[in-house]
Amino acid sequence: MLEPVVVNAASTTSGRSPALPSRALGTVAPARDRRSDQGRDGSRFRRRWWLGVLLGIGAIAGTGLWWGYHQHSRSQAEVSTSATVPTRAAQAQQVLSDHTSPVNALVLLPDNRRLISAGADTTILLWDITTGEVLQSWSDQTSFVNTLRLSPDETTLYSGTADGALQAWSLADGSQRWQQTLHAGALNTLAVSPDGQTLVSGGADGIVYVLEANSGTAVNTISAHQGAVNTVAVTADGRHIISGGSDRDIRIWSLATGAAQATLVGHESFVNHLIVSPDGRTLFSASADGTIRQWNLDQGTLIRTLVGHTSYVNVMTLSGDGRTLASGSADATVRTWEVETGRPIAAFEGFDTTIDYLVLTPDRLLITASRNQPTITLWHLD
Repeated sequence: MLEPVVVNAASTTSGRSPALPSRALGTVAPARDRRSDQGRDGSRFRRRWWLGVLLGIGAIAGTGLWWGYHQHSRSQAEVSTSATVPTRAAQAQQVLSDHTSPVNALVLLPDNRRLISAGADTTILLWDITTGEVLQSWSDQTSFVNTLRLSPDETTLYSGTADGALQAWSLADGSQRWQQTLHAGALNTLAVSPDGQTLVSGGADGIVYVLEANSGTAVNTISAHQGAVNTVAVTADGRHIISGGSDRDIRIWSLATGAAQATLVGHESFVNHLIVSPDGRTLFSASADGTIRQWNLDQGTLIRTLVGHTSYVNVMTLSGDGRTLASGSADATVRTWEVETGRPIAAFEGFDTTIDYLVLTPDRLLITASRNQPTITLWHLD
């Protein structure tokens, strides 16, 4: 993982120029013949003139070689994968319609049978997707529910709302464990550390909070972005937070201290979603600029840019084996990509609205939701 970049500013903090080398004083040079000096000066001038010409030619050639290499390296890092791919029709299998307002979040439990959804109707629902039955409902929300996150041990559900409230719920009996309000505005995104001990929230106020997951107590506050924090993630080793915002930047922070570690730049519009690969070495970022970027977290470098969507990329998910990435967009398509190479696999059509949330099950069942509709749709991918 990236280590902090340290700039040594010691030579400028005093406000004084560095000391110049001392010179011997009081020595007088002997007089020289002016004509011989002029001859030597002319000869030196001609030699310097030719040397300057040769160095100029070399510099131009060198610049050309460097620019060619720079452009080659740039093109290698920013491989476009917009080649023509098969277009397929997704087949709707089932529609879940108990929400009364648009759906804002989806979480699939590891059994691949139970699904949790949240909506602008201020409710959270637990579904059995094999039967379409609602198993449990949470209706004690203070406002629209914007985001959900499940603890690694599957015992606690965290929810964040449009008025900044953060709540923890028992998945076993539905009881509320704690509630906390920290953000000045909407709470947009949540992440949990792999050990389940730390919760991270990001809000419209540009702040990232680090909290104790069992109590909701804030232990760190990070002024993360100039504008809203749209997405947060925690690395697989639990050492770093990654945030993406409306300022187009991706920032990496120490989870323990909140110190800034690195900034990844390149997106030309809002960063909407972040995913870290299971091995913790690769980051995927989805943006309103219509692209997905794949980053090497060990080196802090761009691997490639995935191009194909024609509008905002809102959401991504990885297959269980980590080999396939699926992305959903405001262009009403879902695209799949080969993680190892970035090769586009397929583009799925047939959705009648934007794709804001999606889940992909091992048996190729795709679950989607949109901020424009109160329904959740299950699709079979041919």
